[in-house]
Amino acid sequence: MCDPMSIAGLALTAGSTFANMQQANAVDKARAKAMRAERERQGLLDEEAYGLNEDSRQEYEDFEGKRQGQAQNLEDMFARNSGDAASTGLAPSDNNVVNQAIGKAKASADTRQSQQSSALANLRAYGNTFGNAGREQAKDAQLIGQIGGFKQGSQAVLPLELEAANSAGSGWGLLADFAGGIGGLGLNAGLSGGGSPFGATASPLSAPIPKRKPISAIDLY
Repeated sequence: MCDPMSIAGLALTAGSTFANMQQANAVDKARAKAMRAERERQGLLDEEAYGLNEDSRQEYEDFEGKRQGQAQNLEDMFARNSGDAASTGLAPSDNNVVNQAIGKAKASADTRQSQQSSALANLRAYGNTFGNAGREQAKDAQLIGQIGGFKQGSQAVLPLELEAANSAGSGWGLLADFAGGIGGLGLNAGLSGGGSPFGATASPLSAPIPKRKPISAIDLY
């Protein structure tokens, strides 16, 4: 039959094993959580970068429509400027022939001005449309570069997070060390006989039985 010290030592050793298992589970969960958080961060940054790339690609979609819009805006601007500056420089005349001639000349000049404004607007519209798309692409490229820096920074932090995760369940670790130490002492004491109520001394059952002293004649008197 096992002595109490050995039983206590076995119980504490089993408790130490259980505590070690709990600590290992806590570390595994903490490391898995850190890895999952890193994957989520990388995924969000990738989605943001993909969105910026898509925006850059769309800058050249419907290019002709955008060019026509730019051309119309430029033509309207030229027309306003030419209208403000338009003037014959001639004093009003009471002669209808003169007025008609002036009107025809002005109409012809307006037509040429409109044609020239339209041609110039169409010419500049290409440059403006390409320039706008290029500026937007440059902004997107800069933002994508920043996202790349964020991704690298997040990857650099992950080893530190994993290292911190290794300290998860430290309370279980302390308990395991304590129980293991005390349990080992108990087992050693039990195996060496220190756990027996009689220690290492002889058992009462093994002690020699005292012999009866012989009765002499002198003792009878």
